[in-house]
Amino acid sequence: MTIKITRNARAIGGILPTKIKIENEGNVELKDGESYFFMPKNEKTKIKVDQWFSGSQEVELDNNNEALIKVNATAVVLQYSMFPFLVVGLLMASIVSTGIALTLCLASLFYSRKNWFKIVKVEKQKR
Repeated sequence: MTIKITRNARAIGGILPTKIKIENEGNVELKDGESYFFMPKNEKTKIKVDQWFSGSQEVELDNNNEALIKVNATAVVLQYSMFPFLVVGLLMASIVSTGIALTLCLASLFYSRKNWFKIVKVEKQKR
């Protein structure tokens, strides 16, 4: 019984290696497109992803499972939505637009700490 973890971050979030914390296994670093196989010691294993100030929720995997690590689209939209407000606020000296940009920046920072990556369990097809 093995568990396979594959990182599929693509262009956004795919430059830096990602540290995966695996319960009873330690830490593993994966680059984009890489996979890691391991034989768990327990029936269920908890995994979590960390990369600088961003991370993921802790997910519990069963034996013989497969998981994909993806970038959460909501976190990306939240992060990049601040830029138009920031540009308009700085160019036009608009305090309201700059305030909205700073609020979105802080919201993105706090949201991405636990939600930048999404661990998706892959269902195996039975033949």
